Amino acid sequence: MRERVVRVADCEVCGKSEVSTRRATTQGTTVEACKRCIERMGMTELDRPKQLAKPQSSPTKFKKKSGGYTGLGRTGRDIMIKTEKELMTDFSKVIQHSRRKAGLEQKSLAAKIGERLNVIQRVERGIRPTDNIIKKLERELDIELMVDRIAENSRTLPKKEDRPMTLADLLDEQLRKE
Repeated sequence: MRERVVRVADCEVCGKSEVSTRRATTQGTTVEACKRCIERMGMTELDRPKQLAKPQSSPTKFKKKSGGYTGLGRTGRDIMIKTEKELMTDFSKVIQHSRRKAGLEQKSLAAKIGERLNVIQRVERGIRPTDNIIKKLERELDIELMVDRIAENSRTLPKKEDRPMTLADLLDEQLRKE
């Protein structure tokens, strides 16, 4: 014999939150309803097996594949590889200089790339543009704004004697530089 499964959820009929619900049918429709609604509306309560069915996973665009940092990356590029390009730090000055060199005003540059004037003003103030706008600016002004990423925290310190470097060695090195 099957056992009834009682769940704590929201009643789909009256909308009460966190009440005991059961699966029931009314006029061919299956709903999760509280006991009160089942009795009042004369619904037919359904029996469920002891184990609840596993929820179906939503379809994903990507197949899971080994790779990446954890070995559970998705097909495509590895996000841990830092050799991609990044926006140069002084992009606003480069854009402003190139625009002036081309003899363009902000308004005319905006019109040429199909953007609004305030977009060009924001970019020249140093607010990072979207990748799409970066591509448009590069094409129109014949400049390169995306540069190779530079490793910021890579440096080597000499070892003392024939042992691996310790935290104390690192601190000593920092104190000597100051």
